[in-house]
Amino acid sequence: MEDFHVPAGRRAGEMQLEEPTLWIEVDVEFPEAGSDGQHASVPPNFAHIAIDSADGVPRIRVRLTAVLAADGEIDEKIEYVLRADDAGEPTHRADMSRHDRGHIEVHYLPATREGSMSCTSRPIPRRLERS
Repeated sequence: MEDFHVPAGRRAGEMQLEEPTLWIEVDVEFPEAGSDGQHASVPPNFAHIAIDSADGVPRIRVRLTAVLAADGEIDEKIEYVLRADDAGEPTHRADMSRHDRGHIEVHYLPATREGSMSCTSRPIPRRLERS
């Protein structure tokens, strides 16, 4: 439940019964594809790459949606966003295949409320002087 927002004055248990939804989107651009669209860093199987203009950069937009069920299980779905309205809200999506997912590596680091756990302190080394 840590990654789902719980409004002030509400309890996490109450929110969980409502099956809250969390979504994260990422826009991935491939400027290295160049004019021929060929480069080792561009996965060959992405059929959902879009180019907005004749001289535009190839890109994909991906959305991860997670729903926290009342029993504590998280149902996740990864989709391509194929079209969006003027406000940027997705209007047409397609499920991402396992094959496509195999070409993506994402590292998610949950937010921590304890800053000292993320930071370490090291003594500043003293300047060595020659004798």
